[in-house]
Amino acid sequence: MKRVVTLLLSATLLFASGKYLSPLPLPTLHFISLDPYPCDASCLQEHWQNEEYFSFLANLTPQTQEEFRDQYAMLASKLPLPRLFTAPTIKIVLIARNYLRPVVTRSTKALLAYLMEKEADFSLTTRYLDSSTPYEEAIEPGAVNVVFATFNDKEALASLDGTATTVFVPTLNKIFVQNPALWYGGIDYLAQLKALHTYYDGPTALFYLQDSALSQTLTDYYQELAPGTKLFALKHSDKNAARYLRKNYALNRVATLFNTPPIKTAMIVSQMAYYQLAPKYKLSTQINFSRKLFALLQPKTRAGFIFANAIVHIPPTLAADAALIDEDIAFDWLGYALFVGIDNILSARGDDKSATENFVDHQIEYDNVLFASDAYGLHPVDYTSFRKSSMK
Repeated sequence: MKRVVTLLLSATLLFASGKYLSPLPLPTLHFISLDPYPCDASCLQEHWQNEEYFSFLANLTPQTQEEFRDQYAMLASKLPLPRLFTAPTIKIVLIARNYLRPVVTRSTKALLAYLMEKEADFSLTTRYLDSSTPYEEAIEPGAVNVVFATFNDKEALASLDGTATTVFVPTLNKIFVQNPALWYGGIDYLAQLKALHTYYDGPTALFYLQDSALSQTLTDYYQELAPGTKLFALKHSDKNAARYLRKNYALNRVATLFNTPPIKTAMIVSQMAYYQLAPKYKLSTQINFSRKLFALLQPKTRAGFIFANAIVHIPPTLAADAALIDEDIAFDWLGYALFVGIDNILSARGDDKSATENFVDHQIEYDNVLFASDAYGLHPVDYTSFRKSSMK
């Protein structure tokens, strides 16, 4: 299903008095397609013939505008549309594997909100690859290439040439990839584990996924910080954790740490409540700082979490613009990473800078702040920032 966002700028003109000439600029309509699939000339022609004019305008590109110049002029005579495209000053290419389409579609909302707030002249292209196609084939010289790589792509990134053009990897932290030529925006989970261990260094039970490379890596690291940690291994296919929780009242005397994704964490926490288990704390990195986790838990079971969170410097105008396209950037670390990374890259070219964070040795350096949850919401544990990179 195609989705189109329509933005009306300077909408206050609608309420202006007709008695005096308003000093406000005329409103301009901008149409943005949220459909991840490309729309070629035949697709545009179909929109036009079906009188789907908003979809037509949202999918019109510099490559197709000449063919449909007359149709655009007809609509521009009735709607306050901007001029036809000129060469964009900012060219961004999003590159990802096919199975990451939903992730890319969701996270790029924050990027769109940021570019609209800047009123930037930009083009945004998405290129999806199958598992056998190397990332090099999608890299475009002169553009800002954003590669949505996973933890399993570390070796592929290690050989990627980032010297001739800008390659930004928002999904991974530099500590996991051996390629200093790329730019990275991933969360430093190791620094977040350090912050959690600094907050609570007592007895801990750790739940993790043994068939997840990232979960296993984080678990191995935490064991180095706290050698006596009790481990509970699960798999993606596990439907419950009853074998670890039934009559395990020792969990009431320790903290629990979750190196598991939100759905699995919600399952474990809900079953803890069922077996009347109440750990001292429920600790987690950014992995579970998600609305999905809170939606899956009852208010009572949401309480007692301590999260390490890096999304702490959101410009209010960006949050408002993102909300217009149904994006809650406060709980989308990947969208936040896209905003911070692209903002730093553009500011290095002379644009005004909006983000607080900076690149340090090609990696975004985040402020990790601990947040506690109760039945009613989240609040900072204190105002101490654990700005300690695990690379130092």
